[in-house]
Amino acid sequence: MKVEVLKRYTVDGGDGRDIVAIVVVSWEDGESLQFACRNIFDFGYVINPKYKVAPGLEEGGMCREHNEEKWWWYFDCERGWYPVRPLTEHEKEALQYLYEHPPVYAGIRM
Repeated sequence: MKVEVLKRYTVDGGDGRDIVAIVVVSWEDGESLQFACRNIFDFGYVINPKYKVAPGLEEGGMCREHNEEKWWWYFDCERGWYPVRPLTEHEKEALQYLYEHPPVYAGIRM
């Protein structure tokens, strides 16, 4: 597995500047995935996929537990957060690495 930070920047998060790193994770089998690793003011470290986790959805989502497995969850205004699908093995490996080796400060900023 290879991990590369493509860029780092800040965005206005309303209550402060959020720190963002765009990261690509790639494997020898040719698969590669991009993630936005963010430190959200007054919340903490979050990893969002920079790709569609299911057909018909926009890019994004959040990894959460569902039925004792890690799943991608997606938000829409009518349904709120809902489970979409389980993570692939590559997604699990990438998230584990990015949580253990965050490309931005991972503590809560208040």
